[in-house]
Order: sequence, then structure tokens, then C-alpha cells
Amino acid sequence: MAAGAAATRDLAALEAAWPPVSVRRVEVDAPLEIRRARRELRRHRPELVIAAGLGALAWLIGARIAGVRAFWIEPRTGTLSVVGRLCARAANQVIVQRPDRLGAYRRALLAGQRLADELAPPSPSNPFAHHPTRRWAFAFDALPTSGGVYLDVGVGEGEFLAALAGARHNVIGLDVHAGYLATLRSHDGDLPLVRIGHRDAWPVRDGSVSSVSLLDTLEHVADETVALREACRVLEPGGTLVVTVPARHAFSFLDPGNVKLRHPTLHRLVYTARHGRRRYAERFADLTDGLRGDLSVERDEHTNYRAGELIARLHHHGFEVSRRDGANMFWRFFQVPQLLTRGALSRAFDAPLRWDGEHFHRANLFLVARKVITGGGEPVAKLGRVHRRAPRTLGADAGRVRIANDLDAPLDEATLADFER
Repeated sequence: MAAGAAATRDLAALEAAWPPVSVRRVEVDAPLEIRRARRELRRHRPELVIAAGLGALAWLIGARIAGVRAFWIEPRTGTLSVVGRLCARAANQVIVQRPDRLGAYRRALLAGQRLADELAPPSPSNPFAHHPTRRWAFAFDALPTSGGVYLDVGVGEGEFLAALAGARHNVIGLDVHAGYLATLRSHDGDLPLVRIGHRDAWPVRDGSVSSVSLLDTLEHVADETVALREACRVLEPGGTLVVTVPARHAFSFLDPGNVKLRHPTLHRLVYTARHGRRRYAERFADLTDGLRGDLSVERDEHTNYRAGELIARLHHHGFEVSRRDGANMFWRFFQVPQLLTRGALSRAFDAPLRWDGEHFHRANLFLVARKVITGGGEPVAKLGRVHRRAPRTLGADAGRVRIANDLDAPLDEATLADFER
């Protein structure tokens, strides 16, 4: 770790925990001259650079040139000058000191947590390290490795769940799509898979799982509020939630998930030519299972989310977001033709998709959060304040689900504005 004296004091105040062996600690001043910073980096060869203050800019630029991962600690005020914005852009990730500031950056960590795991490089045993779909690699590293039960909601074709089962054993998969579950059972009959209804309580005991993953699932479900309530209910206190969704960005209008809603005739013609009339009828004409393809019939949009709004919603439902990341920028230009082709021609798009995911972070939003309420009337962490609320049930059909009283209320504009800044 390379950092100035000010950075060292800040890190001590933040109670950050660092790997004792994997990085070399270097105590040097933070000079403004990039040349001196590069010289020091070459001489000490740190694995990562962590810097604070506006004088860190030279270190951050020097680290990027030298190919060293660099992290910058944002001031607690969150107010940035021009130099502060340059520091944020030069760093690989920004360490923020307030939860509402996570929405301000595309790659950010919340200070005051145990950051050793977050700052560690990607695991070499990650089976998705070179996969063109970056969300799986992110989620595999973000989920805890200390045991417990892992719940994957919206398993799809099951590639992520199968890899998780091979590495961590105690997994449960939930999905509303009967076809996906049947295919997955035919390939691996030992996986514990359960079909759920669109608005049903999940068949999992309160506080019984250590982590929940919702990987590109929220934008498909009938009611996001139900999904987030259930995730909070089944997680143990301090449990981990990993959420990935499409992000609102310049090319969101190319989202193929919205073609069937906005241009149904075009979608029918293209899909029928690619997969046949029978497949189209099963997936998009027959709506008795409540699904239009893999999208709930109750949704009128395959949502591309704004980061600040989704972070605020997670806080609203009892989670504290500790990490924000993302992937891709131009992936729709590669993903759409990949969906329309087959075999070797389709696989040819894997390389540009992988490159796009590694170098850009705008088109997909990745969040890691932890449960900070138990649902039993204990303190609810919300926007840096503590509220005490008596618990209540959701109704006769909800069974064991208990939430805090104020979690049903819609998010007000002021709350959303705090997270959008």
C-alpha cells in the first residue's frame, strides 16, 4: 500500500482492515509531480495504492500509468473541487465515507467496513474470471466464503448456481420459470430447486441464509418490493445481498428486453425466424404462467436502473450498500447480434463483450449490501439515522414475513435526491 501521512490517519480513523501479507506498506509523501510518483512506484512495486486528499492526484495518475490498482478516499463532506473530480476519475475505485455517496461513482466502496476482501484482487479460482458475462464473476467473488446457505433467486439456465454449488455446496435455487427449472433438473438432479409464484413468500425460514443473489432478476419480477422484503426476511443479520441490474446509460434504448413490449410485431418476426413458431407461442403467446418470455406480464418495461434510486430503495428495505461496481458500455452492439446468430459466429462476440466489460462500467450496475435490520423491532439503519419501529405482518398469505412499518411508504423525492447526488 502506498499512501501519504494524511491517508494513513484517515484509514486508521475508518477502522479499515488490510491483508497483512498481500500488500507492501510504503510510507512516502504524496508529491504533485507524476514523475516522482512513478519513480517511487517502480522502486517499491506495491500491489495497490490508497491515497487521500487533493495531493493524491499525482499518485493516482502514476499508479494508472504503472498498472497498479489505485483507490482514492473521498472527503467526508462529499463536495469535490475540479482536482477532486480528477482524483476520482484517475482512481480505479473511490472509497466513500457516507452511504449516500455510493451513487456518485460507477465504482465505489463504503468505508467503515472490513475492506480487506473488497480490495483483494479477483480470485484465481473464480470460474467466471474470463466469462463475457461480468456479473457472474463479480457475484462469485462478492459472496462470502465462510459457509452458510446461499440462495440464488432467478436461476435462469443455472450456470451460476451450478458453479456456486460446486464451490460452496449449500445452495438453494428459486425461479418462477418452470422451463428453466425443468432443464436444470435434467442436467443436475441433485440441485435443490424450488418454483415460486410471482408474489409468493419464498419457502425459506426467517434469517436462515447467509447470502442472497439477485442477478439480473429485479427487472423481471412482478413486484420489486416483494423481492427485497423477502431477501431481507430470509437473510441472517449482517447477511450479504448481491444485486445486478441493467443500468441507465446512453445506449439503454437498445435493450433487447424491451423490443417485445415496444415493437411486438418486429419481435415476433425476428424470434420466429430464429427459433420457430412453436417456441414463440410457448414463450410469448401463452401467458398462463404469468410470464412474457422471462419477464412478468405485470411489467411494462425491462427496467434500466439509475444507481442512486436503486441504492436508496435498498436502504429503504433494510440494507446498507457497501460496494458499487459495473461493467460494459457498448455491449448492446455485441449482445444483440450474438442473440441472432449461432455456433462459432455467436461465440465470436465473446471476446469484444469481455473487453467491453473489463474497460467500461456504465451499462450494468452491480451492488453488494448487508442486512442491517432483523425485522423484529430492532434499530433500522436508514440514511445514517436510527429509527425504531414496531414490526407488523404483511397479511395472512405472507406467513412469517415481518417488516418495519415505514418500509411500505413510497420513497420521497428528497430521499432519492440524497442518493442521486
